[in-house]
Amino acid sequence: MHKGKPIRNLAAAAKGPMPKNIQRNQDLLRKAWRIGAENVWDTLPSEVSKIFSIGDDTEKKREEFLGSEYSNIEIGWFNLPHVTADRFAGRLISAPYGSTVWTGSISHGLHQLFSCPEVIKEDRSKIVYTGEDFSGIKQSADLFTRHINRFGASYELQQVSSKDGNRFDLEEYLSTLDEQVSLAILPHIGFMNGQRITDQDIQKVADRCRELGILFAIDGGHAIGEKFIDITKLNPDVYLSTLMKEGSGSAGSAFMYLNPNIDFNPTKTSWLSHSNPFSHQGTYMPANNVRQRFYGGTPSIATYYQCIEGARIYIEAGFEEVERDMSDKIEDAIAILQKGGVNIISPTDRENRSQLIVLTVQSNPNNIRDELFEEHGIRVYPNEISSQGTIERLIRLSPHISCPLEESNAACETIAKVIRQHS
Repeated sequence: MHKGKPIRNLAAAAKGPMPKNIQRNQDLLRKAWRIGAENVWDTLPSEVSKIFSIGDDTEKKREEFLGSEYSNIEIGWFNLPHVTADRFAGRLISAPYGSTVWTGSISHGLHQLFSCPEVIKEDRSKIVYTGEDFSGIKQSADLFTRHINRFGASYELQQVSSKDGNRFDLEEYLSTLDEQVSLAILPHIGFMNGQRITDQDIQKVADRCRELGILFAIDGGHAIGEKFIDITKLNPDVYLSTLMKEGSGSAGSAFMYLNPNIDFNPTKTSWLSHSNPFSHQGTYMPANNVRQRFYGGTPSIATYYQCIEGARIYIEAGFEEVERDMSDKIEDAIAILQKGGVNIISPTDRENRSQLIVLTVQSNPNNIRDELFEEHGIRVYPNEISSQGTIERLIRLSPHISCPLEESNAACETIAKVIRQHS
């Protein structure tokens, strides 16, 4: 049981600290629900719709994309997913208006991608990913290949080996890509090793995929909240991410960028993605709007009230300020942990390090996690991973923008001390 000290949340791979505005938003959600404004045809009261606004040029972008008649569109149940995806999630990766869609979870978005004819091709039979990908990526790919192979296909998975056992190997990855590959998946930040793959390396992969006609997807599950991401510069076909972790959002706040140049047609979808959903026809006809094809059934309205506030903090603070703040925290954290004798297996150099700092420990990481929280009010994320007959004991931590530099540094000093005591 936590002893009442102020909680300092440095847990990576878990929900980030809850923004203060969440309670207000939940109260407004209950108000809108109570008066019936979450019904299909109703628009939200102005008091409620204000929370979905943010000071930027979104309205201008909306008008350019949809036409002047949509410049002052009212926010309601039906278009709330579009509005929040563009104003909040899309802004964090500088996505063009109309190219971002909420998916609930990265895994769900990936399964929808697997259902697209743009992935399932008769003349191709391989999916490529890396050893640093999150287990959900690997398992989703495994499930897809096993499912489609039941119907006569011969898809196979190819995992690209790491350099020196723990680093992304660009040349090895590029050499794996050929005209048999249907989909190439790359982690923006490796779940296993915390390495941020550089923009230059990602661009080289994107260019090779274009040359070979391979669909290119990036898993950006840990990439939000540290650096400015220019999705048009990275140039993937798909970018999957979430606000749940370092983005201080809620569970269910995953989103996906869809390259506007590709006419995706997922079959894992449903009525809300129909060209005329309220006609309730028995035959599916895809919506003209590509991202609407990914909405499927009734959206989880409550999620949008909660997931936007973490994104708002980053957008209003400004990306340059966020990068400076996070760079200082990451650099200090690494220096303090190294001085404290902790073994860091994630990169420590500026080019490849990330906000996901991965430590190896000798004893049960769950015990370390419990002591840090119960005695010191510090949250970290423990892992025990079995691989080839050995058990790797890990602690993952991530400085957050919400934690002042002095508190983050003090927490890292305590983390190092407790790890030493458990050695």
